[in-house]
Amino acid sequence: MFTTTYLVTDFINEFFVIAVVVTVIFNSSFQGQKDWLNLINRFQYLDKIFNNYYEMLKYWINEISYGYDNIVHFLIFNIAIALKCRYENLNKLLNIDVVVGYRTKKESIHFIRKIGSISRILAETIDSFNRIFGWPLMFLIGKTVVQLLICLSNVLINDSMKDDVFMKKLTMSNVVFSVYTMTSIAIVILSCDYVGSESDRSIFLCYKLQEQFPYDSRERMELFNLAKQITANATKITAANFFEVNKNTLFGIFGTTATYSIILLQFQGSSCS
Repeated sequence: MFTTTYLVTDFINEFFVIAVVVTVIFNSSFQGQKDWLNLINRFQYLDKIFNNYYEMLKYWINEISYGYDNIVHFLIFNIAIALKCRYENLNKLLNIDVVVGYRTKKESIHFIRKIGSISRILAETIDSFNRIFGWPLMFLIGKTVVQLLICLSNVLINDSMKDDVFMKKLTMSNVVFSVYTMTSIAIVILSCDYVGSESDRSIFLCYKLQEQFPYDSRERMELFNLAKQITANATKITAANFFEVNKNTLFGIFGTTATYSIILLQFQGSSCS
């Protein structure tokens, strides 16, 4: 089926393929270890002289930081949504059918106090969240503002070079990147805002549930105390205690970007004139 020439050349080809693998593994593992070390060390030494080593180090640090930045966005979003779901579960317990569903008044009071204990645990959980992600949240928001300003500046500068095809593509990439940046931070901020909203809703449900009991009843008094406890343990996600992370933060980012764009447009107009 195969000619003698084909079989011989195929055998030689297989021999060379295996020989390449065997010689490289053998030299790197047993015989040529010092040569490999000398090769790597000399490359590192030359890169330091030509500054390639530091440039490569800066490049990889930059790339790893951007990748880790996306992971932090995703992590904060998931934990915030998990906290929001826990508060939703808590609010489902603040229902007249659930509270009155117990056979005795003592069991109902015990259940209301248990809700207070759950509320305290959630408040402590959010306090831990603030201590862990407070500074990262502040830096993420600051980074978002700076990146939006950079993209906006590039768009306005590149817009003056409309005839350049490369500048058009660069402008489009800046617009896309600014939309991505704004969307990613908006998801994080809104997820944090939802946690505070659900916490405030717990207070509203406590006072609303009081109306279902007589004025001088023990259950009404326990619900009143529960509302005061939840109010005292008001849960707000903050950026290192500098400011609260909510929808106002998002509008603040929009406001800062808009103000800067107006100043930049005025500056460009005065420069052209």
